Amino acid sequence: MVLKKIILMLLMIFAAIAAINLRPTHKMASDRQGFVLEQIIPKQFGSWKEIDTGIKPIVNPHLESLIHKIYNQTLSRTYMNDKDEIVMLVIAYGEDQSDSTGLHYPEVCYPAQGFQISPWKTGDLSTSKGTVKVKRLVGTMGPRVEPITYWTTIGNKVVIGNKETKLEKLNYGLHGVIPDGLLFRTSSINTDPELAFKKQNAFINDLLAALSPNDLKSIAGL
Repeated sequence: MVLKKIILMLLMIFAAIAAINLRPTHKMASDRQGFVLEQIIPKQFGSWKEIDTGIKPIVNPHLESLIHKIYNQTLSRTYMNDKDEIVMLVIAYGEDQSDSTGLHYPEVCYPAQGFQISPWKTGDLSTSKGTVKVKRLVGTMGPRVEPITYWTTIGNKVVIGNKETKLEKLNYGLHGVIPDGLLFRTSSINTDPELAFKKQNAFINDLLAALSPNDLKSIAGL
């Protein structure tokens, strides 16, 4: 009996030591020198240029304090091309994607602001720099119909769905790394979702082509 208690106590001590030693300590964000969204995302590229339309993209539905808690940086801009086509861009970046924090998805934040959303679909977005796995859905609130294309990253990889996200976090954690992550979202107000998705594809293609190799990996895992 005494021996069993001693073995149990030793096992508990071993588990505690292992948990401490395996706890990730290195923040991936510390390796990204100069990663400032306002600076790395150009205000003009291809035929696109930032404009002020008075249209308010949704950055996050939660309180301002919660936004600051989740994200270290957010960028929200509206662009127009030489055909007067408009695309809204939101990027939200968080330095710590451990289990205690995480990105908030459009499936959650749009309904929180009163939108009804369609079932989301996954797809492959082909660009000149490679293929990006994306989610697409449509938000509707009254007369406003807003098709949305987005993806999320954990570290330098695009992830789709909770399972893939958790596996990627675990993979980084086993290497002692706390990954960062971001949400990249484009949307446009258009009652024709297929046409809107086509325009968003063109916008994303042009934007990714304008990024440096390091920023391209950070933004789209390419």
